[in-house]
Amino acid sequence: MATYTVSCVGATLSLDTDQNLIKITRDPKVLASLPAETDIPVANLESVEHKFQDFGYSHGTGIFKFIYPGCPAGGDMFLGHTTNENIVQYKGRAANDAKALLDALNPLIGK
Repeated sequence: MATYTVSCVGATLSLDTDQNLIKITRDPKVLASLPAETDIPVANLESVEHKFQDFGYSHGTGIFKFIYPGCPAGGDMFLGHTTNENIVQYKGRAANDAKALLDALNPLIGK
C-alpha cells in the first residue's frame, strides 16, 4: 500500500494509491466552516494542482485544487493556513510532500 500525506495547520490530505482515494481530514477547531472529512475518489478527478499563496506578514495558505464534475467552489480545497513559525516548514517539507503526492496522483488521472 502506498500512501502519500501532506499535513499543515488544521488539515491533513492523504492519497491511498491502493484504494485510489484522497481523504481530507480537517481540525474543526481550526477550520470549523468546512466538513471534518472529505473523500474524493481518484476516478472522479479531471485534474489537480497545488499552490502556496504567501499573503505576507508571515502567513499564507496551501491549496490543492481538485477539478471533478460537480465539485464545490470551483474545486479549491483549503488545506491549511500557515502562520509565523510554521510558514517555513510548510514551504519546505509540506511543499515537498505536496509534490510527491502530485507525482503519484497525476499518472492515476492520466496526466
